[in-house]
Amino acid sequence: MLSMDQKLIDYIKKEKDKSFSDEQIRAELIKAGHEAAKVDEHIKAVTGQHHKSKGKMTAVILILVIAFSIGFYYITNPSDAVTEHLDSGWGYYFSGNYNDAIAEFNSVLEEDQNNAGAYSGLGASYLKLKDYDNAIENFEKAVNLNSADDRSYAGLGWGYYNTREYDKAIDAFNKAAGLNPNDDSVYNGLGLAYFKNKEYDNAKTAFEKAIELNPNIVSYYSGLRQSYYYLGDYGQSQAIFEKIIAVDPENSQAYAGLGWIYFGSGNFNTSADYFENALKFNSSDDNARLGLAKSLYELKAYNRSLQLFNELLDSNPDNDDAYAGLGLLYTDLGNNEIALQDINKAIELNPQNPLHYVRLAYSYLSFEDYGLAKEAIDQAYQLGIPEQFKASTDELRDKIYEKA
Repeated sequence: MLSMDQKLIDYIKKEKDKSFSDEQIRAELIKAGHEAAKVDEHIKAVTGQHHKSKGKMTAVILILVIAFSIGFYYITNPSDAVTEHLDSGWGYYFSGNYNDAIAEFNSVLEEDQNNAGAYSGLGASYLKLKDYDNAIENFEKAVNLNSADDRSYAGLGWGYYNTREYDKAIDAFNKAAGLNPNDDSVYNGLGLAYFKNKEYDNAKTAFEKAIELNPNIVSYYSGLRQSYYYLGDYGQSQAIFEKIIAVDPENSQAYAGLGWIYFGSGNFNTSADYFENALKFNSSDDNARLGLAKSLYELKAYNRSLQLFNELLDSNPDNDDAYAGLGLLYTDLGNNEIALQDINKAIELNPQNPLHYVRLAYSYLSFEDYGLAKEAIDQAYQLGIPEQFKASTDELRDKIYEKA
C-alpha cells in the first residue's frame, strides 16, 4: 500500500466534484508526471470515501422518503445513468472515439441539462474533430455553469485560437491560467495566441512560463525562439536551439529553427543545410520542408523548390505559405497567371498576413501592373510589417511608388 499524498487526494476530490470521471482524472495526473500506480491508489482511496459518504446519504434519504415522498429521493439522489454516461463518454474520448463520446455526453444532458461536465466533454470531443464552432459553444456553456473549470477555459482558448479569434483566445487562456497557474499547456496556448496577435513581448513571457513549468517540450522552445526572432533578438533565438541540439542531437525542430534563423539573415546555403538535416531526422516535418523550399527558391534552384512546395500542398492543401512561395517562384519564371492565382490563394487562406500582400505587390511590379502593386503594398503596410522585414519592404515600396 502506497502512502497517501493529501494534496493529491484533495485534487482528486475537487475534480470529482466538477463531475470529471476517474478515467479523465487519471489521464490528466499521469500526463502531469504522476506515477500510474500512485494515481490509481489515490483514486481508489477517494472513490472508497465517496461510496461510504454515498451510503450514509442514501440512509438519510430513505428516512426522508418514508417521511415525505418517493419523489424527493429521486430529486436529491443523482441519477446513476448520468455517472455511467459521463464515465463512458470520457472513456470513448480518451480512446479516440470522439463521435461515440459525443453521443454519451448528449445522453447525460438528456438526464441533466445543466451538467457542466457533459458540456466540457462535448467541447473537448468537438475540438478533437476540428468542429471549432460546436467546441466553442459547448465550452461556453460549461464555464457558464462552472466558472472554476480551468480545463474548459483552456479548451475554449484552443477553440478561439483555431478560429483565429485571438483576443478571445487570450482572454480564455488567461482565465484558465488564473484558475490553474501550473498548467504548462495553457501558457503554451497563451503564447501562441499572443504571437498570432503580434504581441511578441507577451508571447515571449508566456512561452518562458511554459518552459519553466515543463522544460522538456521542444515546441515551447520553438515558440520562444519565434518570439525572440520577431523581436529582433536573433542571438537569443539561436542559443535556444543550439541548447536543444546539445541535449538531443537528432531534434528535427531545433535544426529547422536554426534553419529559419540563417534564412532570416540571408544565409540561404546554411539555412538549406539545416533544413536538410531536419528532414533527415524527420521526413514529415513540413516546417523544415517549407524552409528548404524557400531557401532553394532564394538560391534559384527552382525545380527542387517547386517539388517541395507541391509536396507541402499534398500533405496540407490549406498551407498559405506554400501557395505564397509558389506564387513568387512562378513570378520569377514569368508565369503571370499562375503566380497571381497562387498568391491570391495564400491571401484567401490567411488574409491577415501582411507579407502575402508584399509578395502580391512584388508580382504586380514584376508584371508592370504598377497601380495594383501600389494597392497591394499599401494594404501590407496597413496590416503592419514585421520589424525584420521593414528594410526590404521599404525598398520595394519605393520602387513601386517610383513607377506608379
